[in-house]
Amino acid sequence: MAYQKILLALDLSTNTQVLCDKARHLAMCNHSKLGLIHVIEPLVMEYAYDALPMMPAGLEEEMVKRARRELNRLGDNLGIPEELCWVELGGTKNEILRIAREHSFDLIVVGSHGRHGVALILGSTANAVLHSAPCDVLAVRVG
Repeated sequence: MAYQKILLALDLSTNTQVLCDKARHLAMCNHSKLGLIHVIEPLVMEYAYDALPMMPAGLEEEMVKRARRELNRLGDNLGIPEELCWVELGGTKNEILRIAREHSFDLIVVGSHGRHGVALILGSTANAVLHSAPCDVLAVRVG
């Protein structure tokens, strides 16, 4: 089965280029459209912790702007139009799955660090997406 729409979920870490190369090759082999998503988890501060330093105003907005610039740069390098590059603020798993559903992606590509046992159970994004995805998921080992 050929995939028509592939969503590449990126954390914009040092492994980003490996994932981009793998997804680009997969998209070329399948003659499919490629989309990119990066999710920024909201910064949550407990008001009860007075000892913590104040979070600078607009920090989340600045994080989104930086991520959007980087994702658009990657999109340009991969030939992906801006409308297929998403930077979302929210829970990583939920936002990846939401975009995949809303835009009918039939494959999600995520990086996996190859953790085993307890580390895997306690919360790998790849594992979380795999068990809830509306489509196939390719976990690419990156570390």
